Amino acid sequence: MLTFRSPGDEIAGLIASGHPFFKPGWGADVVGMVLDDGVDWDEVAELLTESYCVLAPKKLVALLDRPAALG
Repeated sequence: MLTFRSPGDEIAGLIASGHPFFKPGWGADVVGMVLDDGVDWDEVAELLTESYCVLAPKKLVALLDRPAALG
C-alpha cells in the first residue's frame, strides 16, 4: 500500500478508475494505491513527484526537472 497527496483536479479521476486506487478515508487530497505484481513504477514515480509538489515550498518545486506534462 502507498498513500500520497494528489492535486485536487486529479483525485476524482484516480479514484474513479478503481483498482489499484482507492480513497483511504482521511485527508481531502489523499489517495491510496495498492502495490501489486502489475504496478507501473513509472506511474508511481510520477504520482510521488506530484505528491511532493503538492506539499513542498514552491521554491523547491521549481528546482525539480519535471516533464512538461507534470509542470
